Amino acid sequence: MNKYSFPPFKSDIIDAIESHKKAIIVGHISPDGDCFNSQLSMQYLLKYLGYEQVILANAGPFERSEAIAIQDKFTTVITPEMLQDDPLFVMVDCGELSRIGSLADTLKDKSFLVLDHHPTSLNFHLGPSYIFPTSVSSTLIVEKLFEHFQVPINEEMANRLFFGFATDTGFFNYIPKGNGEAIRMAATLVEKGADPRIAFARMNGGKSRDFIKNTALLINRTEYVVDGHVALSYFKKDDGSECPSDSYYSQMFKCDDTKGIVLLKETKDGKIILGLRASYDCDFDMSAFAQHFGGGGHKKAAGAAITVSLDKALEMVKKYLEETFVCH
Repeated sequence: MNKYSFPPFKSDIIDAIESHKKAIIVGHISPDGDCFNSQLSMQYLLKYLGYEQVILANAGPFERSEAIAIQDKFTTVITPEMLQDDPLFVMVDCGELSRIGSLADTLKDKSFLVLDHHPTSLNFHLGPSYIFPTSVSSTLIVEKLFEHFQVPINEEMANRLFFGFATDTGFFNYIPKGNGEAIRMAATLVEKGADPRIAFARMNGGKSRDFIKNTALLINRTEYVVDGHVALSYFKKDDGSECPSDSYYSQMFKCDDTKGIVLLKETKDGKIILGLRASYDCDFDMSAFAQHFGGGGHKKAAGAAITVSLDKALEMVKKYLEETFVCH
């Protein structure tokens, strides 16, 4: 078995799923395609297994165009009534309470079944966990659960599972050499009804004029730091509701010398969201960067949230980069 082969699920995970009939599934703030599709797919799986109620909870905000379309399927608050009858608490695409935002206040004393692919989640122990960092998406972990429980994957689920895979791999751009397993699993989803053309269109289309304008705004604000190797920009809370982070990353990595990207996003509630990216040929660890600021993620893609002013956040980020950034 190579490092990309999914290990079997341990008995505590299977027992947790089989011993409940009600669940609350949470995901990280500012959900992306992998997060919300992992939540939706897990809801389908648990209902197929006979669960009487499966609640989807996410603190939001639902900013991406593809997330806005499904936000009415999620609750942003968890009421006392939802906590009755011993629900199974499931956390997908993250493994830290800090990553679920305001929901953490209600769930801080709960044990979770964690399904994630971020290596920083290995530092937390919230309950039975399946954390497999070499999986390119959390939806592929959920796909393995479908396989384990022999739950048929219909066309809707195939598209949801594939979309999570597509977003987290940048439509196959971030799959490392040797990981044929990920492509084989994606091929299975296509055979079951996933349409790559639809996934690509959803990832890259459906954007408003403000989205395009704000991409230009971020590019024009870009400052190059650490000898020009890191592109740094920011999005103010008054700039609008659509921060085109993925579009910005894509455009900036077209520059030859860009090895890292840092995007700061100011939120209405006074937080600064850090988006961190490293190029495939740069060995700087963005997950360590994120952890330094209380966040987490992958070596190439990570994030964090801090409660300081935008000016202070820019100062802190520049200082950290100047002291630590090395790209071989």
